Amino acid sequence: MFSWKVTQAQSNTRHSNHYLFSIERQPLNTALVEFAKNTELTVVAPSLLTANKISNPLYGYLAPINALNKMLLNTGLRAEIDSNGIISVVVEKPAKADKVYREDILADSRADSTVKNNIDEVVTRRQHQSYPAQQAFKKNNYTIANLLTRDVLDEYPSLNLVESLTLVPGAAISRDSGEGRQLFLRGLPAHFVNTQINGLDILFTSDSAIDQRGGAARSRGFDFNLFPPNMFDAIVVSKSPDAKTSEGGVAGNVNLLTSNPLEYDINSASGDVSIVLKNNTLDSRLTPSFTMSGNRRWNTFALSANLQYSDINSVEHGVHNWRWSKSNFAKHTLENAINIGVYDRLVHAKDDNRVFIPEGNSISAWGNARQRLSAVADAAWQLNPESSLLVKGLFGKLTNTRRHFQLATAGTNGLRPNVDGSQRLREAQIKQDSLVYAAFSNIDLRTEHQRQRSYTNYYQISSEFTWRVSPRFSSAMTLGRSQSIFEVPENEKIFLEATDKPLTIDWRKPEDATFSYGFSVDAPNNWRLMRSDVREDKIANIHNIIKLDTAYHINEQVRLEIGSQLKHFTSSGWERRSSVNWLQETKVPEVLFTLTDLPLQQPYVVAQHSATFASIEASGIQHRDLSDLDVRLGTDYHLDENTQSSYAQLISSYHLLDRPVTSQIGLKYFKTKQTARGDFFEQANSEVTREYDYWLPSLNVKFAIDDAWGLRAALSKSVARANINELKPTADVNVADAFIQLGNPALRPVELTSADIYLNYVSSHGSFEVTMFNKSFRHFITERSFTTEYLNTGLPDALLNPDIRLTPQSEFTVSSPINGETTTINGLEIAGTWSLPAPFNAFAVYGNASFNRGSTPIVKNGERLNIQVPGLSKRVINATLEYASDAWRLQILASYRSSYVRQIGQTQNTSEGFDDMLFWDFSADYDVSPVLSLNFTAKNLTDETLKQFQDTRPLIYLRSGRQFLAGFKLHF
Repeated sequence: MFSWKVTQAQSNTRHSNHYLFSIERQPLNTALVEFAKNTELTVVAPSLLTANKISNPLYGYLAPINALNKMLLNTGLRAEIDSNGIISVVVEKPAKADKVYREDILADSRADSTVKNNIDEVVTRRQHQSYPAQQAFKKNNYTIANLLTRDVLDEYPSLNLVESLTLVPGAAISRDSGEGRQLFLRGLPAHFVNTQINGLDILFTSDSAIDQRGGAARSRGFDFNLFPPNMFDAIVVSKSPDAKTSEGGVAGNVNLLTSNPLEYDINSASGDVSIVLKNNTLDSRLTPSFTMSGNRRWNTFALSANLQYSDINSVEHGVHNWRWSKSNFAKHTLENAINIGVYDRLVHAKDDNRVFIPEGNSISAWGNARQRLSAVADAAWQLNPESSLLVKGLFGKLTNTRRHFQLATAGTNGLRPNVDGSQRLREAQIKQDSLVYAAFSNIDLRTEHQRQRSYTNYYQISSEFTWRVSPRFSSAMTLGRSQSIFEVPENEKIFLEATDKPLTIDWRKPEDATFSYGFSVDAPNNWRLMRSDVREDKIANIHNIIKLDTAYHINEQVRLEIGSQLKHFTSSGWERRSSVNWLQETKVPEVLFTLTDLPLQQPYVVAQHSATFASIEASGIQHRDLSDLDVRLGTDYHLDENTQSSYAQLISSYHLLDRPVTSQIGLKYFKTKQTARGDFFEQANSEVTREYDYWLPSLNVKFAIDDAWGLRAALSKSVARANINELKPTADVNVADAFIQLGNPALRPVELTSADIYLNYVSSHGSFEVTMFNKSFRHFITERSFTTEYLNTGLPDALLNPDIRLTPQSEFTVSSPINGETTTINGLEIAGTWSLPAPFNAFAVYGNASFNRGSTPIVKNGERLNIQVPGLSKRVINATLEYASDAWRLQILASYRSSYVRQIGQTQNTSEGFDDMLFWDFSADYDVSPVLSLNFTAKNLTDETLKQFQDTRPLIYLRSGRQFLAGFKLHF
């Protein structure tokens, strides 16, 4: 036992100081003597405890108590300080063993709590104490950011990763197939959120059964439904960038972090196994989920792994309208009973005075069997006390097997713009400018049976080599490659037609919209083969990245960070399609009829899929295997981006008004060479190359008002590149939707100047935070569109051949992205957690709310209009009421999102989007023992309706049912 004598006043001062340590790995007794001499502090360490133990190396500027605990890490000992300032080395209590999560791979040089308060992004979390850890992270980090640890992801009832992100203030999600899909942040859509895994940019793509007629959009928006909710060790969502932050995330940056297995105890091993069964009230089957994770550390080598598989069945059903279009009716299509005023508007109105009519009017259902497989493996070597190597691998596959039924007003003489066939309108009601009620005779209807299989295979492999060159200087080299390949090898549709039938459509009460058929829709003799479609899709996104980060401690208050990065991103894809109109063929295949078997307002006849397609192939007219000759015009294009970037930033800690202040000031420079290639019409291999570069300054300041209150401010400039499909040098001609989407490879990146003010309060009972932000955009990408007859587009008439209902006089919407004017978004974010006082101290409330506003101009048919910024919800609220005892944890959760615009409207509509939505969930967990826990979750308790609109008119009303999950988790 030894001691180094100092006075009490000196001791108190020295405990709050920082010292530059350079202590090698050595016997612990010797290291403690060196530590005491370096700090001139009294250290009491019984020889019985320290004998035969080896210390950890200690480098960098650290506070004494935290430096000593770092030296004692994994020795079974820890340091304590008493009221007299005496430091004692004692046996560590296992229940208080902590695990450190780092977003910054250079954090080892400054991993003490006082330095965290000034310059680090390090957080400690304990089992079942995650929310205090999040608050500590937000308080200690100099940027405005949120942390979600593995504990939080385990405890929050989510079907996939993006649903857990609603815990972040300002976060909202889109939904598909009964679960979340993409992240919207601070009023901006998914493609403005930059996503990383372990600090490296990625882009993984899935699809939706409804969007893009069952295909995938070529977007920079990340599809988080690829991942299960607890796949990662931690997630950091940064809202105010520093100079190191990757360009592209003008809404924010999401960094998904896997574990560092060197952080586990030496010669230790642990693991978890969990099994969950799921059921959807619209599907009688039970489906399983399985998770297995484990870690093993020897001395200088460690491994960790996580394997997850889930099988999820979902059903969506409701009414589906394709679009509302302005239209005229030919005189002969209206019967005499029609009111004279209605007659005049339908027949004689011109241009913008015409009435909107609903197209599609379908009873629809989508069934999806989804398999999600993911695996994470991390290996780490402590090569020597100054260097380590970490290799990380992430692999996964998402499979969707879908079936879709639809009964629509889409026969040869259906309900499309400019009605002039054999249809007869018997009754009609117009509300404002929309035909909301109509009774027809002699109208042609169509059923659709679609079968689709899609896959997303993805992986990321990376390596990180860290080297402490000297006590003041450290560096890290990172290499990484990620790839996502989305494929649809099977997407087949069979259409049947019923001709000259009576029909009534009623949209007067959209949530109760009804379609009444004056014949037996379930009788096969009313239907004939109309058309068959075969389609294939492929999208490949690849990132290759190499980066170097360095940190130099100028002194104990100032650190300089310098780094550079090379990034190569490529995206390629195509859509192949074959369509045969059997009404024009003399040889018609035999059709086997069947009835729909998904929940619908009423069953109806569709083609039996496998048998009918076998008959179609036997005809020799259409085949399932497509080739390059079947690529749809304008869908085959490639984007290549090479980016070089460098940054420098200075991080300083000092005192102002006797209170600690941390500031970051930095500058990032990047240069991108962008090449877009594609084939269109008579222009083969069209190629456009451009270069651009930007200087991006950033400033973050954190001021500790007192021990409970903190204030910070941020000011930065950032940019976001245009969406991939916006940069294509082609035009996507979608005959089925009467829509032509032009690309614009000359688009400039969106430039953003952002300012944030953040105030937070933390106490033993809870926490509170409020953020105000302003985002001012230059060159914000908007759209210019107009409606014109197809003959005016200059495209060949042959493109209309797959759809005999269309003629050169049919109206098409032509849209193109353009750089618009200045756009501004202002927002207020509020979040808090609060433990209720006795006798309700078993209850806690936590949640967040955000309030946003912003508009952007568009050009529609030559007129300048303002719409709500796409993706922006004016109000987003997420709240949880929790009851917790020694064994039980019960949660009631609510997630509300107000209406938002999804995109500019087709035809003559200004915008399309979703109405308000509110989801209620319930979760219960019971700890049977320290190693076994049971859980039960109920999702979407009210069976919320997803309501999509075009301007003020209803488009899609869908329900996805309630979901119930029950299972167990075993820890060993």
